[in-house]
Amino acid sequence: MLRMCLAVALLATAAPFWAGAQAAEDAAGAAPDAVLHPAGVWWMYPDKGICVVQAELEDGRVLQLLHQDGFAVAVGESGDRKLPRGRRGDIITDQGSFLFTPLYENPGYVISQYMFTDAQMGLLRSTRTLQVRVDGEVLADAAFAEGDGFPGVIDDVAACAAGRPGWWTKAAAP
Repeated sequence: MLRMCLAVALLATAAPFWAGAQAAEDAAGAAPDAVLHPAGVWWMYPDKGICVVQAELEDGRVLQLLHQDGFAVAVGESGDRKLPRGRRGDIITDQGSFLFTPLYENPGYVISQYMFTDAQMGLLRSTRTLQVRVDGEVLADAAFAEGDGFPGVIDDVAACAAGRPGWWTKAAAP
């Protein structure tokens, strides 16, 4: 089950194809401000060209959906905890599964190395459960409930990365 997470984005540790996030963070001097989804589960980290939406899992890990010219999934550990490493990643849903190549930028963060295909995205949009496994070990286990914002956050993170406004857009101060 997902619950709220007020955490610093793991943008700086993302894979090289997400390198724009590091440049944006360096230029701004800080990670983008997080905006809470109206359902209270997902936090969006909007930035120019790359956006991350994340939720904390019950075991304290975070599940991230990232978009920068494509879509990827990541799992992170807080603090100095390490994630198990492996070579074969699996995304397993109640509707099917697909493989991904895990990429580790630091011991507590794994991201899918390549962008997901349209078929893989369709599978994610239709699921109510999601597991991320590496070499058979479960790194993330999420069950989505009615009204928690999923699967809409999939399209939201893409819209955010494209610069379109939405719930993640902070209103200008009067």
